[in-house]
Amino acid sequence: MFIAGWSSSEARRAHNPKVAGSNPAPATNLSLFERIGLFFNKNLLEKINKIMKKYNRQKAVEYARKWALGKNPYYYHFEGIGGDCTNFVSQCLLAGGAKMNYDKYYGWFYISKDNRSPSWTSVKYFERFLLSNKIPGVKAEITPLNKLEIRDIIQIRQNPNEFNHTVIITNILDGEFYVCSHSYDALDKPLSHYNYLELKGIHIIGFN
Repeated sequence: MFIAGWSSSEARRAHNPKVAGSNPAPATNLSLFERIGLFFNKNLLEKINKIMKKYNRQKAVEYARKWALGKNPYYYHFEGIGGDCTNFVSQCLLAGGAKMNYDKYYGWFYISKDNRSPSWTSVKYFERFLLSNKIPGVKAEITPLNKLEIRDIIQIRQNPNEFNHTVIITNILDGEFYVCSHSYDALDKPLSHYNYLELKGIHIIGFN
C-alpha cells in the first residue's frame, strides 16, 4: 500500500481553507491517465483485500481431521487445566488462513503455554473476540444452526452457567453436523451424540 506524502504547499492548503485550491479537485478534473491509474489501483486493492480475507475452509478441515485424535507438538495441550477444545479450534482457524493478532488485551495469538491471549484457549473469550473483533484477525457472526457451513464453529453449553465446549464442523450430511474437537478428542463425531442444554452457531465471515 502506498501512502501519499504532503508537500509543504499541500500542508498549508489543508490547514488553511482560505488558500485557493485547498479543496481537492473533483475526479472529473483528472486526466485520462490519472483516471486509468485510479481504476487499476482501486481494483488491485480490492482483489488483494478479498484474497487476504478469504477463509480457506478446506485447509481448516484438513487440519482438524489430521489432529483431532492427536496433538500438534508445537502447541501445549491444555487437557486437565481447563480443556483443549478452544486451543484446537484456534489452530484450525489458523490453518485456514487466519492471522494472529498480538494485541496484549484484545488480540488472538499463541506463542507458548504462558504467552498467549485468553481468546486462544477460553470458550468465552474466543467467542467475544470472534464477534467483536475490529482489528486484524478472525471475524465472525452468530448464525442459526441451519445456516452454518462446513468449517464453521459450534459452541456447546453442557451446564447451566455457561458455554463450555467449542467444536469445528467438518461435515454436514442429511441435516446432521459432524464435528472434530479436543477434550474429549473426536473425529467427525455426530453432534447429536453430545449431551447439551444449548448450541450456538458461529459463522466465520473471513479475516480483517
